[in-house]
Amino acid sequence: MSMVSVTIVGAGSHFTMGLLGDFFRVGLEDARLVLMDIDEARLKTIYRVVRKVLEKRKFNLKVEACTDLRNAIEGADYVITTIRTGGTEGLKSYIEIPLKYNAVHIVGDTTGPGCVFKALLEAPSIISVAEAVKDLSPNAMLLNFTNPMTTLCMTAYMATGVRTVGLCHGINHIINLASKLLNIDPNTLEPVAAGINHFTWTTGVFYKKENLLPKLYSELFNPDKYEIVKNHPYLIGRQLFKVFKVAPTLSDRHTCEFFHQLYTWINHPEIGSILKKCSGYVDFERRKLLETVLERTEEWYREMKEIEVGKRDVVPHKEFALDIISAIENGKTEFLPAVNIPNNGLLKELPDKVFVEVPGIVSKSGVHSLRVELPSSVLALLNLHSTKFVLLAKGIVEKDLTLIEEALNLDPLTPSPELGHKMLNEFIKCWKKHLEQYGFKITI
Repeated sequence: MSMVSVTIVGAGSHFTMGLLGDFFRVGLEDARLVLMDIDEARLKTIYRVVRKVLEKRKFNLKVEACTDLRNAIEGADYVITTIRTGGTEGLKSYIEIPLKYNAVHIVGDTTGPGCVFKALLEAPSIISVAEAVKDLSPNAMLLNFTNPMTTLCMTAYMATGVRTVGLCHGINHIINLASKLLNIDPNTLEPVAAGINHFTWTTGVFYKKENLLPKLYSELFNPDKYEIVKNHPYLIGRQLFKVFKVAPTLSDRHTCEFFHQLYTWINHPEIGSILKKCSGYVDFERRKLLETVLERTEEWYREMKEIEVGKRDVVPHKEFALDIISAIENGKTEFLPAVNIPNNGLLKELPDKVFVEVPGIVSKSGVHSLRVELPSSVLALLNLHSTKFVLLAKGIVEKDLTLIEEALNLDPLTPSPELGHKMLNEFIKCWKKHLEQYGFKITI
């Protein structure tokens, strides 16, 4: 068997050291790891640190680094995308332009107007990666970590047909919450959830074959456990659980953005303060990007130095990418609690093209999904956002700004069609050159 080759595109991201930890966790030695990033300084740093860690651990992983995408992908069996296009200016654009036009968001990278703008930034790069895979390594699997997960997986797949799987650790939110509320080791809990990325719904949390969801519901309203619920945070989650009878999987930080009620929650004296505190991106007083976000590059370099000199350990990220690779390459069968793959009838009432997040099985033949039944009311919520994401992905692939504006106005966080139009136009003007290079015809 030839040496398995894994390429990380965007290797200067915060994911890479966790992925290295996952190589150790699954024991995948005698492999080739190609680190690719257009930022030469970050690439040089991550390459040096990875080499140092491998040397200390005496782990037989052949590591290379390059700034050329096609060279990095040629010969790859698996390509992992962890990119961020546009740097700080891109981040400021998708965070601050919606705020300027009275939209409210907390994270802004998954849904809402910010998601539309981030997708316009990231999708051309993701499609370039997928096209290179199709040309140079057509049998490779594309494993995407970059948000907006649902849209980017769709654009890559719709544009090229390359095997694409999206991966996210959001399933751990419900595990951690249940573990704290029920006082059970999180490693012994098995959740069952389905939906779309960052908006999945948990139908079961199993411990020794018992579904603990009813007990979880009871403990969410136990006054003695209020601080646990508040700190998670899951005050919105328990409201939704009470109505829809299944539990939102993610914490309130992501869940709230899928609902127009965010405009009420953000002004709630307790819930609003919690959401603002856990945002991590938005300065709600100034309606700007938090200044501390700009310091994260320096933090990353400090962390790399600490790992290099042995002051910080390499911790596995547990995003399941290496579990998939190890299972396929070693002929094992493993359960995956969450994978993002094309719907194709898995969740009824949702478009076939949308990438859904569901439990899966990985084996030598690839990644296969498991079916989860959800209430019709939850499917209705998912269908709205799924239809929006399909329109957005189609608009990007076909370079049709009309479809993109339709998608923007399907989103519950877009304040009005008029404001939506204005914010879209401002974003397009800011990134005109980027969009024109991809092939959009900009007339404004």
